[in-house]
Amino acid sequence: MNSIRSSFGSRSLRGLVAAALVVIGSAVEAAPAVEYRIVTGGPTGTYFTFGQNLASMVAPGANVSLEVLNSAGSVQNVRDMRYREKVKFALVQSDVYQAYVRLAEQGDKEAQDLIRPLRVVLPLYREEMHFVVPADSPLKYIDELRGKKMFMGPDGSGSALSLTTLYGLMFDGERPNRVESVVDYKQALNSLLDRDGKIDAVVFVAGQPISQLAVEAELGRKHYRLLALRPDQPALKKALEVYYPTEISQQSYGWLSANVPTLSVKAYLITYDYPQEFNRQAIGGFARSLCENYGRLVSQGHPKWKQVGWSPEHPALEPLKAGWQYYSVTQSILSSCRGGKPVAPACTPERALLKLC
Repeated sequence: MNSIRSSFGSRSLRGLVAAALVVIGSAVEAAPAVEYRIVTGGPTGTYFTFGQNLASMVAPGANVSLEVLNSAGSVQNVRDMRYREKVKFALVQSDVYQAYVRLAEQGDKEAQDLIRPLRVVLPLYREEMHFVVPADSPLKYIDELRGKKMFMGPDGSGSALSLTTLYGLMFDGERPNRVESVVDYKQALNSLLDRDGKIDAVVFVAGQPISQLAVEAELGRKHYRLLALRPDQPALKKALEVYYPTEISQQSYGWLSANVPTLSVKAYLITYDYPQEFNRQAIGGFARSLCENYGRLVSQGHPKWKQVGWSPEHPALEPLKAGWQYYSVTQSILSSCRGGKPVAPACTPERALLKLC
């Protein structure tokens, strides 16, 4: 009888344990997703599409529900990171940091508070600066723009932010001579075509090719020319600490006779230096999922994912331009990716102290 009871009790215990494991497993499976938001750009732009790609292909693998929000651009995104509920990621231009640093150096405490905790998760693709002048303009180089009349896009746009920052770096903190009587790029380019004297240069900051400049070769050669970069000029020394030298390819525009050296900004995926363990765990999970699902982003996402310099096969993270820092949680994960899966680094006492293992 005792043997029967013992056998029965053992089976009952195993049954209870099995049932408990089922309940625990169900609870784990049913764990609600973490609700985060990412601020991007206009609903028809590349930033917004990148956000959608991250939300559909990366966030689910981290048990994150990522809402994609459109915005007016980098400046708004920095503020949303600080003040808007559940915003934990943003896409911004790499030079936005320098714009806030300049204000902070002038004693602007709000600018200082906004910029100090920003951290980079991953540098993305380059956005080339296109300095368009009339074909017969005496200007040849970017460093000759001092005092010239320029159209650089509407207030709050990435182009306006970039050119204002670049101009200040090149010309001792001066502000550009910005044409405000022209309302959009179409009107600005028509002004160049008409040679009406209202505008000396039209500036775009966007990934090549830009649709507004994709005109017939004969028309383009007759009316347009791109200013070139002379990186050895003293005026460019500070600018090259913030901006990336690159080229506009002849293949992008049929009216170019050769590649044109220029400057570029990078799109950055950023977060804040969150100290809370909950956010560190969730954002770390997002980085691991980014590593594991990066192949999907490249094959199924926006074509510019192919231009990102990082990949799980080549996980070394590039040096950042002046002021920017990587988020320590994601840096350790992304820099240890191998072939689609992150390799867990050794749990040293220092990593344990920082709760990274």
